[in-house]
Amino acid sequence: MRKAGAVITIRKTKAGESLKKAVEKISGVDLNVCFQCKKCSSGCPVARIAKSRPSEIMRRLHLGAGNELLESDMVWTCVSCETCSARCPMGIDVAAVMDALRRLAV
Repeated sequence: MRKAGAVITIRKTKAGESLKKAVEKISGVDLNVCFQCKKCSSGCPVARIAKSRPSEIMRRLHLGAGNELLESDMVWTCVSCETCSARCPMGIDVAAVMDALRRLAV
């Protein structure tokens, strides 16, 4: 479990922009629609055991995080139950984003 107030540094790079575009193309999701309500994380059955939560992954993609995001534990611990997608008030398919990240990581 992550400590409250932990600082995450994101270095925006050209690779980050290409990762964001690749994820959007594969998943069919517009990442700019996410307004960080964190409902995806509150319903996630693995969020308590993972270092990163779905909302953090979405935010980091939105901010242009690079290929280091492909090594995130959430990408691999996600069970694709689609609870995150069902809870999203904006209709974002967060599970498809995780699937896209897994495809890109392989």
